[in-house]
Amino acid sequence: MASTCDSWCFWRQPKRAQLYYWVPCAHKDDFRRLSLFAVSVRGEGGSTVDFFEATIRGIEAKAVEKDGQVQVTVILDKEVPNYRGHLIARIKGRLYENQELIIQPVKGKPLAVPGKRDSATKTDRLRLVFEIGKDEGMVNATMEEAVKDLVNQNVRLLLEGGFVPNVSKTSDLLEDIRRQLELIRLNQQFQAPR
Repeated sequence: MASTCDSWCFWRQPKRAQLYYWVPCAHKDDFRRLSLFAVSVRGEGGSTVDFFEATIRGIEAKAVEKDGQVQVTVILDKEVPNYRGHLIARIKGRLYENQELIIQPVKGKPLAVPGKRDSATKTDRLRLVFEIGKDEGMVNATMEEAVKDLVNQNVRLLLEGGFVPNVSKTSDLLEDIRRQLELIRLNQQFQAPR
């Protein structure tokens, strides 16, 4: 019977208290290769963006405040689906991301249909509704302060119904090429004479 030193290799994970992984010596190169592949492809799951980014270029008409509720039509720098959701933005230094800033579709424009991509249902204007006050779910600013802070601000729009921005096909292809090159480099390292 062979001694354990001849038939097994071990690797100790650094900076952890005595954590060992035992691998048979006959498979040490396979384990090393698997480790390198795992490290090089780590995080390649392709994260999806669930919000639209846009800059508010201005206000279409004067904001209207009635009983503490403000309604304003904002003009965006790009078109987004005409649908409901909420806006993530900063007003007076505070980030409002918990549905305090409600987006409503623009009247007179066809409503976007979830699952269908139609340029006729896109718009660069959306109605924004929020309540002024100090309670939870309200914007702690005056109407004028809120409107002034929103103009020229880069904001995020989270739309209901599963609307997400299109991912560029070019970026997908470039990412796939980069991944393939990384795998080719790893294969070349293993096939190089030692």
